[in-house]
Amino acid sequence: MALRAWASFASAPVLAALQVGVGYALVKPACSSGNLTMLATLSLGVAVASVSGAYAGWSVPNLGPDEAASGREHFIAMLGAGLNVLVLVLVIASSLALVLGTPCE
Repeated sequence: MALRAWASFASAPVLAALQVGVGYALVKPACSSGNLTMLATLSLGVAVASVSGAYAGWSVPNLGPDEAASGREHFIAMLGAGLNVLVLVLVIASSLALVLGTPCE
């Protein structure tokens, strides 16, 4: 249970760095080839991982009475869930260029 809380907490900054760093590195090759599916696939993968991380954090305190979370585990799990939701907002915001226009301009 503590592992799931810490995994949810640690996944958010890793996913944010992955979205920004790899997305920045993929813009030039994607624009030169004219194929933006690499960027869309990255955004979709990070969004799915972020939702999974948020669910993992959210489900820690809702376990059965035999596996009740301590105060610290509950805090870390809720913080991880919230951070993963913020990463999802980052993914949506950075993906607007793919939907509304082209990031190649």
